[in-house]
Amino acid sequence: PQPTATSVRDGSSFNQPIKGSELKSQGQASNQNAGGDNLRPGVSLTWQQNLLVGGIARAVAVTSVFPVDTIKTRLQAGGSGGLGDALKEGKLFNGYGAALASQIPYGMLVFGTYETNKVFLLKEFPDAPTTLLYLVAAVAGDLAGSLVLTPGEVLKQRVQAGGFPSILAALKGTLASSGPAGLYTGYFGLVARDLPFRAIQLPLYEAFKIAFADRFTSGLVEAIRPEQLAFLGAAAGMISAALTNPVDVTKTKLMTSSKKSTVGNVVTGVLMEQGIAGFAAGMPQRVGFLSGFNACFFIVYEFARSFVRGQN
Repeated sequence: PQPTATSVRDGSSFNQPIKGSELKSQGQASNQNAGGDNLRPGVSLTWQQNLLVGGIARAVAVTSVFPVDTIKTRLQAGGSGGLGDALKEGKLFNGYGAALASQIPYGMLVFGTYETNKVFLLKEFPDAPTTLLYLVAAVAGDLAGSLVLTPGEVLKQRVQAGGFPSILAALKGTLASSGPAGLYTGYFGLVARDLPFRAIQLPLYEAFKIAFADRFTSGLVEAIRPEQLAFLGAAAGMISAALTNPVDVTKTKLMTSSKKSTVGNVVTGVLMEQGIAGFAAGMPQRVGFLSGFNACFFIVYEFARSFVRGQN
């Protein structure tokens, strides 16, 4: 049987020939035959399965590139004079436990929500621009994930920056100085960084898959090999990381500061001390981290989705 219009626009199947050009042309048709998440019986993933796949891929990706994230945090926090000093501090896996504890549920919520909303939106708004629907689904996913990510980010970055020797010490110190609200220090900075990042990254990744398929695999999205998907994911991550680095600098300084501060104070301080170049601090490390992160993430993510789809 031919894929439904919604499943064609999804462009994530590894089992049926789907042409990249069809993602737009056939996607404009009505989705009368599609029903909820049951787009293609025996092929679609449930919401719970999307949660599981997102969590697994996130855990693998975080583990793979965590040391680069530690170096980036130290450079942005201002605790190290340069890359050499950041490396000399050692302990590149400081904060790993907190990162994993928050990143796994974050990956589950972000991509479970994203995939579910993407299917829903494509079904309900068949005539809307596909990229816009991907963007809305990406924003919804990141908002859901940010609630569990922020506390882990606060603790992880305070340990990475050298403010505390361990996650437990960071938790005790944060609660003692700021109470539970201290665990959400920099929340709006994190959302301001991650929402634009996700809104750029996921639609860009989807667009890259379509363009790559049209150019190199006769328009067949499922014919893209895992290493090619890793490259496309890395490219989407690099571009998104570079564009959102200034917000990441602001967020990092908010989260690693032992004193209460505001976004305005941080921005003013960076401009006065380092000028506009201060917002590029840690950019090579962030771009390198997220390109590697996205490569690891998407190769595991797409493989796991393909495997679960086959089991279904």
